[in-house]
Amino acid sequence: MRIIRIIASEIETNSYLILAKKPALIDPGTYPDVVFKNLKKHIKPKELKYIILTHYHYDHATATQAIKKETNAEVLIHEEDVKYLDFKPDRILKDGEILDLGNVKLKVIHTPGHSPGSICLYEPESKSLFSGDTIFSCGVGRTDLPGGDTKKIIDSIERLTKLDFKILYPGHGEITHKNLK
Repeated sequence: MRIIRIIASEIETNSYLILAKKPALIDPGTYPDVVFKNLKKHIKPKELKYIILTHYHYDHATATQAIKKETNAEVLIHEEDVKYLDFKPDRILKDGEILDLGNVKLKVIHTPGHSPGSICLYEPESKSLFSGDTIFSCGVGRTDLPGGDTKKIIDSIERLTKLDFKILYPGHGEITHKNLK
């Protein structure tokens, strides 16, 4: 699995391009031109199969429609965050679902707390966790935004500690493999 990190918003939101048989983009951010430019360095735009949103917040989802228009990729988001979008996703995600990218499989883990429908994506072969804004290399996600819930994020983080992951791809900040537990 090859991952391309793209800084995709004014508040340094991480967008991740997963180069797999069925390429996927996690959290396109707010800068569609930046994301699209980086996308074209690695694949043809129409090869992108999925745009996966870890949650609905503007800094992760604003560029979604522009990227979809250029790629025709399917937009995926957890069922609890659909009502916050101003567009209709192509597919609704549920906890435990496996996203098959051909040679990469991502497990959807519902991690409410930052938003009602926050998700993380776990890739067991490389032991990678795409954590959205649930956890970062330097701490946990905020719960003071609309839909945030401190008790739920604590429960979500507790659930994540049971996973065997060796690398963390957070929604903001540096990718890390240190002090994960």
